[in-house]
Amino acid sequence: LGVAYCCALFRSVFLCQLIFSVVYALFWRIFLSSEDKATFNAPNPKTPSLLSTVRGIKSATETIINICGFILFFSVFSKALLVSAPVFLRGLLELTVGISLLSPLPFHLRLWYCALFSGFGGLCVHFQVFSACDSGTKKFILSKCLSALLFPPVALFIHEGLSLFSP
Repeated sequence: LGVAYCCALFRSVFLCQLIFSVVYALFWRIFLSSEDKATFNAPNPKTPSLLSTVRGIKSATETIINICGFILFFSVFSKALLVSAPVFLRGLLELTVGISLLSPLPFHLRLWYCALFSGFGGLCVHFQVFSACDSGTKKFILSKCLSALLFPPVALFIHEGLSLFSP
């Protein structure tokens, strides 16, 4: 892949991600349930202590191990068991494996798939998030599915708009 193509892919998908992050943040802030607002605004009455620091480190270590386990599982699963599966399926399972298989495709298809995979994030990312967070799975899944549908056309639109200003 040429540097120009990689830069064009990156800037289109990055701007798409940035736009949707702001839109989702505003949307969920306006439409948060009272239960969600109480969770975000809850005061933390605990004072830090050595024991709470040890618990925090232990919890963070467990979370990192869970996340690494999901990355390893989905990478091996996607590369070993889904060798003949279509790029679409492999990208929806594991984002980086799917994106790494896009190089033989024409540019607009690469951009389309890259935006779709980035918008959805892959099941691997979903499992990582669910292992680290206990709440908001419905909203997370809804926003990721919506992103998967909207990212590709928006990324193509951004790319076409930016290419008008490129030499």
